[in-house]
Formats: sequence, C-alpha cells, structure tokens
Amino acid sequence: DHYLHNECRGGKSAALNLGMRYVKTPFFVVMDADTSFDRDSLNITASYFTDPKVGSVGGNLSVRNYDENLVTRVQQINYLFAITLGRIVKDMMGFFFVTSGAFSMYRTRAVNQVGGWEVGPGDDSDVSIRLRLGGWKARFAFFATAQTIVPTTSAKLIKQRMRWNRSLIRLRYRKYFKAVLNPFNANFNLPLAISFFDIYFFTALHPFAFWGFLAEKLYLYGLPAFFFLVTTTFLFMIINLFKILTVFALLRPHYRDYSMLLYMPYYTIYNIYILRSIRIFAICSELVFRDSYTDAFVPKKVRDRVEKY
Repeated sequence: DHYLHNECRGGKSAALNLGMRYVKTPFFVVMDADTSFDRDSLNITASYFTDPKVGSVGGNLSVRNYDENLVTRVQQINYLFAITLGRIVKDMMGFFFVTSGAFSMYRTRAVNQVGGWEVGPGDDSDVSIRLRLGGWKARFAFFATAQTIVPTTSAKLIKQRMRWNRSLIRLRYRKYFKAVLNPFNANFNLPLAISFFDIYFFTALHPFAFWGFLAEKLYLYGLPAFFFLVTTTFLFMIINLFKILTVFALLRPHYRDYSMLLYMPYYTIYNIYILRSIRIFAICSELVFRDSYTDAFVPKKVRDRVEKY
C-alpha cells in the first residue's frame, strides 16, 4: 500500500489526480475518508466492468449515523429515495451518469482518456459527465453498499446542500449545457441529454413551481388556501410511505429499519419546506453571485485559477 500526502492543500480534485499517477490496475476505487464497505461491495461493483463499454460504476450509499438525531434520520430517508430508489430507476432506463465521490469504481483507461478530475465542487458530477460525453457507460451497483457519515446539525446540512445545489447550476447549466444538449455535437448522447432535462425540471424548476402554486392559492383564496397546503403535504406523505416500502422490498434485510416509518411525516415536512427552500436559495445565489467560486471546499489559490464558466 502507498499513502500519499500533499504538502500543500489543493482540494479533492488535486488529491484524486495525484493518486491517479500511481494507479497501475485496470480499475480503481474512489471513496471518502469516512466510507466503509460491505464485505462484497467491491466484488459486486467490479463485476459490472465485464461490459467493456462501462467506464464508471457508482455504489449504493447508506447513512452510518442515521440514528443519531432527527437531522440524520432525514438524510437516511433522503438517501434511500434519491440515491437508492432514484438511481435504480435511472440505471434501468439508461439515464444514470453521476457516480458518487463517496463510493465509485472507475476504469483507469476511461478516466485517463477524459483527463482526470477538474476543480470542484461537484468534481464527481464533472468527471461523470465527461465520461458519458466520451462514449463511456455508467452503471449503478445497487447491492454494492457503503456506509458514510452525514452532517449531524441543520447548519452543517444546509452548508452541504448549498454546495451540492450550487454545482447543479455551475456544471449542468453553465459548463455543459451546450455540450450535452446540442444534437449536432459529435459526442451527443441522448440518454445524458434526457438526464439533464430530468434534472432541470424535477430538481431545479420543481421547487419554484411548488412555491408558486402555494403563492397562487394564497393570493386567490387567502387563509382557506392553507387547506391546499395541508392536503398537499398529506398526499406527499402517502407517496413517500409507498416509496419507502418499495425501497425496503428491494434492500437486503439488514438494511431494513422499519422504525423509519415513524419519521415519514417529519421527513415529508422537512423535505418539502426546508430542503426545497435550500435548493431555491442555492440556485438563485449561484445564478446571481456565482457563490460556488468562493466556496472554501476548494482552496482560494486554486479557485482563483479556475475559469468562470
């Protein structure tokens, strides 16, 4: 084993590119410092590379500290919906492309072909997009599970989600909009283009549409419009209950914690009114102020040298 230490902090992309210099194997794994794997996770992930067109495989993620408090419970349920269930569906439809920086396996030749990692935040999404544009497939290994630590306070969670949502605008809109959605581009990839439309509509525009809907009802009906608010929230609770039972049916038995059913009402309210509001604020601040270019996730000396897309 080789342990490399950068004398000067350059951010995650710099660390990954340094590690790439020493990779001698056909495949390699990228993980976070707090990631731990199930015993068969790496074997399952590696099996997807029997297809020579696969350039990256994303593993499934579970929250190790989910039972610490309400904030971590919310994130566990959110991971089950957004990562486990969401990526299963996208993988089945051929739309999956983002392999998580917390647990992914890559084909060395593919990553070298696209030039490694560029400066983040969103470095995992960035390299995933370039791999798809380079003609490589991405797959999601549902049964290859890793556990990770998530923020334990609302303040830390907000900071993390602000960074994630700002990268949505920085990468999916500013940097790769033309490259991905131009059908005359030599590297045009229809599934990737559809994935971008999915992100634009359901991730970026949907929160604005939801709050616009509520504002319209308040304007038209005044206080009685709160009936729509309660009804809408209740309907989301029913949908989320169906979704989590679906996920439990797919998960291995030791990952099924039915006590999470008790937290579904809280999760629904937190997701609708807190996480969506964070996304709206992050998108607006990135569009106006380009806050991702001042994010301390990347050292200032590195940020200053990055092109402002």
